[in-house]
Amino acid sequence: MRSIKPLYISWIIAVAIIVVISFNHRNETTTFYGAAETREIVINSNRAVEVKEVYVLPGQQVNKGDPLVLLASSWLDKDINDIFHKLKELKEHYNVNRKLVSELKSLQKYYAYRNNAVSETPMQIKTEGREQIIEGHLKSDENPFETQIQRLGKELALLEEEKRKLSVFAPISGKVSTVLCKAGEQVSPHDAILKLHTVSPGFITGYIPENMYAMVYVGQKTKIVSATNPSYNLTGEVVAVGHRTIEYPNRLRNILSAQPLYGREVFVEIPEDNRLLLGEKVIIIVEHETGKHTPEIVKNYHFSENNSTIATVAEKYPVNNNPGEPVAIQADQSLTGGVNIEASGIVYLKDIKKYLVISDTTQNDQLILYVMNNKGNIDDAVYLEGVNKIDDMEAITTDEEGNIFVVCSQSNGGNKKKLPDKRKHLLRIKRNGYSFVLDKKVHLYDLLNVAAGKDKNAQWAQCIAYGDNAIKMNIEGMFYHEDALYFGLKWPLNNGKAVIFKIKNIHEVFDKELLEEGNIELWKEFALQNNSTKTPAGISDLSLYRNNLYILSYGKTTMNGKKKKAGDLWVYDLKKDTLSHMQHFENLKPEGVVFNPDDTTLLLTFDNGHNHPSKIMELKIADDL
Repeated sequence: MRSIKPLYISWIIAVAIIVVISFNHRNETTTFYGAAETREIVINSNRAVEVKEVYVLPGQQVNKGDPLVLLASSWLDKDINDIFHKLKELKEHYNVNRKLVSELKSLQKYYAYRNNAVSETPMQIKTEGREQIIEGHLKSDENPFETQIQRLGKELALLEEEKRKLSVFAPISGKVSTVLCKAGEQVSPHDAILKLHTVSPGFITGYIPENMYAMVYVGQKTKIVSATNPSYNLTGEVVAVGHRTIEYPNRLRNILSAQPLYGREVFVEIPEDNRLLLGEKVIIIVEHETGKHTPEIVKNYHFSENNSTIATVAEKYPVNNNPGEPVAIQADQSLTGGVNIEASGIVYLKDIKKYLVISDTTQNDQLILYVMNNKGNIDDAVYLEGVNKIDDMEAITTDEEGNIFVVCSQSNGGNKKKLPDKRKHLLRIKRNGYSFVLDKKVHLYDLLNVAAGKDKNAQWAQCIAYGDNAIKMNIEGMFYHEDALYFGLKWPLNNGKAVIFKIKNIHEVFDKELLEEGNIELWKEFALQNNSTKTPAGISDLSLYRNNLYILSYGKTTMNGKKKKAGDLWVYDLKKDTLSHMQHFENLKPEGVVFNPDDTTLLLTFDNGHNHPSKIMELKIADDL
């Protein structure tokens, strides 16, 4: 008789322990499987940098605070030097003006003394007038000198802090797993320079079977039992539950079944001083009271298994067949001022693994950026100075240097009144980690209007022409590529096709506040017409990743005499010049889309009306794309 393998004996003992635990507790238990994993940290930079020194080797153990690598950035040094001299010059002008006011006051007193309260002389009147003008500027609530000095001072502090971070120290105690660069090499933005991991596992990745309706939610306590040594167990806490259904890893699938298994990921944090080995298989036990109702956080967090609102279209670019219902964005009122977030645009910040969201409307028309995690929870609200009022922010994108661009709709909707300045903005924002500073701003509508007036026969100008001397449009999508910004129009359509126009040399446009001849062109037109609705639609957002341009479209269709919302997701292959349909959203209004390369998913935002916060949905992209 063949002997039973020790591993299977361990599994039998582990299962027996679970049965005993379940029997001794009146609470119900949910059991599933996972593996111990280490927490890995990637060291990179959000700028293009040169590696000056590398102080560690692969496999070397380091303590928190030990030096790892020294980086340098010539562009950063140039930016710091430029801003330093601008700031110095501005302060000198400011001091000259203050001195001039003081001298004018002294001159006024002299005339008063000489004339002994006699009526003012012409020289006095002229002196007082100049004094009032200059002093008025200096004392104004919007003193241009002080405003610029404050803005440049903040930007200089941000850049100096970024330079300090070029000396990189170990953020944790652990081991160097990989060193990817040598001294003297150039590294592109966000590329990995080296990687660290903790010595012992820091968390467990578990998998709940897709047919198990278990009460597993963030904050729940768990018991972790080693599969190879069932006598060893420890406690953990659920810190995240995946949005999507994925295939089990081979190591777990082979133990449980010969057939492929699918489940949701569950991430359980465990104490670092544990005896588990990296990759060790474990059994996860979650207790919950019998008959206890599912908490609201679970209802809001998990996607529904039943998909009643989304019809999948079998296309060239497949996504997950059952994405589920969109879920509401969660935000504390202290962050939003009681105003619902209408998520009109979204980008993914790879270095901090967070999403950055803009809203159509904000409290008191302030410039606010919202930092959101992948669960749809708003972690922070970033208030930026430098814009008095801003409204109808519709699109956001980033460049390879980490600059963030935000554009308003440039539209007044159906209102015939003059377009207010607060809807004309195109902004460039600098970022360092969680720090943001407004760098440049232009009134895009005014620049386009002037350029269209000079070149009325241009194809792009004819698309947005309105009357003899005006333009009219609604921008809702934007992406950056090779020193150009591309803008997608919700309307007007051009012969039933959605329009994208391109502005080249965009950083120069910001610096000169001018669209020069040849800067702008009509780039592409797309017939975004779903076969099921037969309705031409405009663009509601754009997101570029490598050669794939993801396009959201939105329009209204009439079915059985009733108007309904109809949204669609498309992908345009820049190399092959082909457009493919990916997904149809019945009775939903998609507003924002971004690709997350860390887990190959698209995150979409949906308009939910003024009285409710927007919703989000995650779509898994096929692994072979």
